[in-house]
Amino acid sequence: MKKFFDRVAILELLDKRSKSFKEGYRQNIAITGHRFAGKTSLLLNFLIRLTDDKIIPVYVEIRHEPLANIADRVSGVLLYNFFKRQNQKVDNDLDLLMKMGQRIIPKTVESIRNIKSLIEKGEIDTAYSMLLDLTSILEQETGKLCLIVLDEFHLLENLGVSSPFAELGKKIM
Repeated sequence: MKKFFDRVAILELLDKRSKSFKEGYRQNIAITGHRFAGKTSLLLNFLIRLTDDKIIPVYVEIRHEPLANIADRVSGVLLYNFFKRQNQKVDNDLDLLMKMGQRIIPKTVESIRNIKSLIEKGEIDTAYSMLLDLTSILEQETGKLCLIVLDEFHLLENLGVSSPFAELGKKIM
């Protein structure tokens, strides 16, 4: 194992947690530290090493942006990594990914459409709740686990959602 800025122990712990996750144990991990301490690099290094095709990594950096943008990125990353784990040629275009998934994972694709529609109607709380359900829907359709990594997740409070952390706790944690 390459040394990653002396963080081998942390990477090994993350590997151990991902194995426990695969075995059915819920794993909630928070990596905290000062800005520019390398938390994102650590997460990305961990995800590169995560090659188990039974686990679909969903890495999303939360930014100061509308829920519509975050929903598109979550949906795109989820579909992209699902197809990538299947060794399929993939594109970064969400519409093309949804078209690819229509026959294979129709419930997931339909949920993405519903989320987009709810956002357009201004039903942000419901759309956010459904977005948090998206990985469970894919898991039900495929039997694959989704490992969710929210970088800068504290910025969820800026989405205009009533209770972003409570909803996250109910749905994912």
